[in-house]
Amino acid sequence: MHRKGSGVSDTVILDAHQQAAVDAVNGGGHVHVVGGPGTGKTTVALAVMESADERFSHGRPDLWAPALFLVPDRRRARETDVLLAHHFEGRLAGLRTDGSHRLVRALSSYAYLVLGLWLIEREVALERPVMLSGADEDAWLTRFLDDSAVAVREVPEAVRRSPLFRMEIRNIMARCGQAGLFPEDLETLGRDFDKSVWRVAAAAYGAYAGGRSAFTISSPHIDPARMPRIAANILRDWDSRADEQRVTARKPVPGVVIVDDSQDLPRSALPLLKE
Repeated sequence: MHRKGSGVSDTVILDAHQQAAVDAVNGGGHVHVVGGPGTGKTTVALAVMESADERFSHGRPDLWAPALFLVPDRRRARETDVLLAHHFEGRLAGLRTDGSHRLVRALSSYAYLVLGLWLIEREVALERPVMLSGADEDAWLTRFLDDSAVAVREVPEAVRRSPLFRMEIRNIMARCGQAGLFPEDLETLGRDFDKSVWRVAAAAYGAYAGGRSAFTISSPHIDPARMPRIAANILRDWDSRADEQRVTARKPVPGVVIVDDSQDLPRSALPLLKE
């Protein structure tokens, strides 16, 4: 791989392997590019982004956006934003910010966008489920542990009041959310393996996430761990339910999804990427 000229925004010339990856994406394939640092993975992503602008910007007016660059977290979203700005210098006209669409989003940001469009962009807007901050979630859990009959029965008071115990409960709830487990699944595991902390976590998870509604818009509280699965369920049903629900927003699915550092994405990203 080499560049024409010396500026960061100059046209990138791909080698044969990189061009093969871009061609596979353009052919509608799912492509996984693997390589060490400095081997040109990001170069391939930039070429796919530019190709998506050429393919979708003018020929698919019904499309929500030509492309979306998805990264694991906000820090990398900011870094990638800077990279794209330097590389393309505004040349991607069809990919510029347009309402709800941004070129680069963290996984949780895109998932929350899907939820927001589904609930708000309709003839009669619905309220979003509550997303508590880390401190608010800890305060909620403190109150729950004080009042829960399961927690009082299973765990000594000194343990229930420990910040480390609450951290463990929150971590279990998050891992269950990422794995797609319902509170009743965790309760069964706690009973089968005789883990009192799992039984307490199951009770907290059920009260917090809403039992069988944990991965739907009916969940009383949402969190980053469950958001990708909630968004995946919304996208899965979008075409069949949007008219019935009087949703006016365009289905937020781009022509191409480019995922950087996919090894750092949680398991909950997989169902969302499939949609």
